[in-house]
Amino acid sequence: MKEKLPQGERPEVKIVGNAPKDLKEGLRKIYATLFGEGHFTDLPEALYIRVQEKEIQKEQLDRDIIRACNDLTNEVLERNGSQPFDIPERNIHILSSEFYHQVHPTIGKVPAATLMERQAIIIDDETRKKLIEYASSILHEVFHLKGYFAEESSNTGTDKNEYTQIKYRVGLMISSLSKKDARLGRVHIKNFIGLNEAVVSIFESTHLQELLERINSPDRNTEDFLLEINNDDSYLPQIKVFRIIVESIAEAQEMTEEEVINLFYKAHNDGHILHVAKLIEKTFGKGSFRFIGTMDKGEKSAGRVMDYLQKQRRLRYKKE
Repeated sequence: MKEKLPQGERPEVKIVGNAPKDLKEGLRKIYATLFGEGHFTDLPEALYIRVQEKEIQKEQLDRDIIRACNDLTNEVLERNGSQPFDIPERNIHILSSEFYHQVHPTIGKVPAATLMERQAIIIDDETRKKLIEYASSILHEVFHLKGYFAEESSNTGTDKNEYTQIKYRVGLMISSLSKKDARLGRVHIKNFIGLNEAVVSIFESTHLQELLERINSPDRNTEDFLLEINNDDSYLPQIKVFRIIVESIAEAQEMTEEEVINLFYKAHNDGHILHVAKLIEKTFGKGSFRFIGTMDKGEKSAGRVMDYLQKQRRLRYKKE
């Protein structure tokens, strides 16, 4: 069992690409700083002051929820052999609703978001009015931020001294390498976005009741809320696909569904997806893992993947 990292430290961010070693090492140090005492201090002074003005001060309940989310996620990381570590309170920002949407205008209606490149979680203050939704949102984003993270730094243009940084791996999401994109003349591709959100959403709904018990919430009746998010979740189509994947693997490989889900949690946290890929290919056939990777956050792609998996499952039953 791996020991928890000291407060203010996270597993080292891996840097890939053709950038020189000293540049890669510099980027690793930057991310270590962003996660530690230097969090947000690299922002332009005017923006840093504005963030401080618009950030809502945390109260005891906020701190209790963050601590419980850290403890609960760390227990899962430890159980799966991944590196446990805490998300510092300073990396979680409760912002006024107006400023929240200014900071990240593409967020839409989601109550919270993880900014991986800033090692930060931002939360809409409006969410605090609904304790269960608020706690659930923090749990969701803490698990996201504890996901595997790797960045690419590559030179793709005519200027040999110019290097582009992109998020290469975030949890289960895998991005195409910009160097290869440039060589093939193709647009940038991100795979497993939908699967990544589905896995985190399942973690959230599965552990919400326990989270509320740990913070001594006076409102522990999560049945109505769970029914609501299970039927009106932004990622409901992706969750349905993930459930088919889990059920089919468990049945075909003689595993429990909990064992299968834990393998996906582990892959999300430590980045080792080969075992999961092999199980999917054994269950649904060659090329199925790659096809599942095409599922994004949209309903159409999830429907397409669902149709494919159901077809592959029927073919397997005929062979048996």
